[in-house]
Amino acid sequence: MSELEQCLSEFEAEFQAQGTHPARPSRFGGRLWLGIERALMSRFLEFDLGRYYGGEAADQIVFQLRMQLFLRRHFPGNTLGRWVGPDLGVALPATVLGVPWSPRRDQEPWASGSPPIRSAADLADRPMPDFRTAGMMPAVLRIHADMKRILGDSFTVGFPGWPRGPLGNAFYLAGCERTLTSMVQDRPFFHALMRYGMDAMEKWLADRAGFLGEPLPTDATIFNDEVSSENFSARTYEEMIAPYDDEFRRFHGGKAGFHSCGNTTALMPAIAAAGPWSYMHVSAWSDLDRALECFPATNLVVCLHPHREVLGCPFQTTQRRIREILAKCQGRPFVLAVTELLPVNGPADDLQRIKDVWSFCEDVWPE
Repeated sequence: MSELEQCLSEFEAEFQAQGTHPARPSRFGGRLWLGIERALMSRFLEFDLGRYYGGEAADQIVFQLRMQLFLRRHFPGNTLGRWVGPDLGVALPATVLGVPWSPRRDQEPWASGSPPIRSAADLADRPMPDFRTAGMMPAVLRIHADMKRILGDSFTVGFPGWPRGPLGNAFYLAGCERTLTSMVQDRPFFHALMRYGMDAMEKWLADRAGFLGEPLPTDATIFNDEVSSENFSARTYEEMIAPYDDEFRRFHGGKAGFHSCGNTTALMPAIAAAGPWSYMHVSAWSDLDRALECFPATNLVVCLHPHREVLGCPFQTTQRRIREILAKCQGRPFVLAVTELLPVNGPADDLQRIKDVWSFCEDVWPE
């Protein structure tokens, strides 16, 4: 029996058992997000990341199903689902926009080449990326087709989205420094850059919907990691970036969540004014009290810092921070995000700490 056949057999047996012996629901329901990065999960599973990202559908199926089994066995309340999907990491939009990419040992592939746009002349008559041939797309489409062929109708085979926002597209196209300085020194170039990125993204999303035979999603997440107080002021966000974020939201039926791993504290009033947003991501670098003021009725996704509040600190620090968040967010919509978890202490110790966090949340989560 091949590794794939063995994994499918094991998954099917546990999936069927789940129907007769369902997992006890956790006290926090879907309000605790656990995000173990591939670099750490690969150590738990003893599965080489170079192999996972190597482009073979069978390897991705095995890893993803073993990951589901692992989460169900170690974190009570998790359920199994018959779904898999092509996964080449978050660099997909960069490669579609023309940034060269390369594999990396023990990490996901990354956009490693120079930005394709150096001047306004490079944008003149630049064609839109081809959905089937640009960047990583040939590999994504091949893995998707192979997954459907291997699994047939017994599984849902998903498809990647576009995990980058309007400003991130510009960073990919022209680089961080060129993009940010053009906001002051060359605004026509900045807006031409943003316009090209928006058009390319919207075309890709429309092509994706057509390929899958689905409508455009009416809710999405705008991944705005580059929107951070260290990069520009609230006024600059309002004038230069918010109109594109609003266009993104309207493109998705007027509804979208706002994600930024940056420090958005000083920008929160402007971000709130650019909404409404279906949720607001409060990164580990952002101020929760300010978010509570600026987004009184919006679902908040409140993040623990993966190192200084989870894996790289005394457990008492984690406990204090969780209690503080639960107290401040009591009576309002929120999610606690224990995400971006990377290797710190070795697989056994990292797993035990994450399980301790999960158990502690079970103990202290309000009814």
